[in-house]
Amino acid sequence: MIKSNQSNKNLNRISRFALVKFIWKWKVVTSSMIGLHFYKTAFGQAHYKKIQLLKKSKLIRDVVDPDSLRYFYSVTKDGFLLIKGSLPAIIADGFKSESIIHDAESSAIQYWMGCFLCRSQEQIITEQEIRHCDSSKLHPLLPKTKDHRPDGYFVFDENQNEVSLIAFEYDRSRKPKELFGPVNYFYENYPAIKKVIWVTDSRSNAVRLHDELKKSSEHSFTKHVFFILEEFLKKGFESRSFDGRLLLKDLLKSTGNTLEIDRKSISLNQLLSPEKAPFRQLLKNFRLQNKNVMTPHIHT
Repeated sequence: MIKSNQSNKNLNRISRFALVKFIWKWKVVTSSMIGLHFYKTAFGQAHYKKIQLLKKSKLIRDVVDPDSLRYFYSVTKDGFLLIKGSLPAIIADGFKSESIIHDAESSAIQYWMGCFLCRSQEQIITEQEIRHCDSSKLHPLLPKTKDHRPDGYFVFDENQNEVSLIAFEYDRSRKPKELFGPVNYFYENYPAIKKVIWVTDSRSNAVRLHDELKKSSEHSFTKHVFFILEEFLKKGFESRSFDGRLLLKDLLKSTGNTLEIDRKSISLNQLLSPEKAPFRQLLKNFRLQNKNVMTPHIHT
């Protein structure tokens, strides 16, 4: 009984400020991701109630993908204004997602990897932060240029005297060929970026990225490692890069960090498990997000 009461007190101490800031950082999140981060469980009632309170306060909102009928959570303008003063040197206001599924999957994958790769959330730098904050305030090693913006970075201690970066890229679309040259140039000119982890939605996309980047590379192609999302979902840290040359767990161990036992229970499948949107809620949210677009006919 004492343990239960203490647990309830700890849950109540988690502030709406911390929750809204977390959701802003990751842009689009599932309730499972919120639950695992703050309450160590993906399916508890505590974080669901907290989410409902934040929605009622108009600090966060549902964002719906009408194709899959899945919904996620993102901050509202009021939520952004609540935390804006605490963010590192905001250079552009922003909180909305331009691509719900891409951002939700990208956030879940980067968060999952960061739980093992980094010692704190501050060592995981997201696309939201890169886009809207002064990079020098996020970390002195980050590239100052805006010529290319990856989906995130991991900051890790390669040894006691050196700090390095791993760039994270999530790709679920076919990039035009003319973009590969600038992408390679970007990574070739930043030696502090030791690896670039690419995750794609299909093997064919991974092959295309691999081949096009290799063509345009002069000397840094060994930085790039390609994984497939389906492999992550099936095998977790036993996943192998699509060409078979590298295990994900070996890549993470090479950074000098060890996989912590209590974090092995974190499942990417859980992080990527959003609720199914109730039909009426789906239509309501879809109309709000697309006021000038005709609502499609959805079969129930």
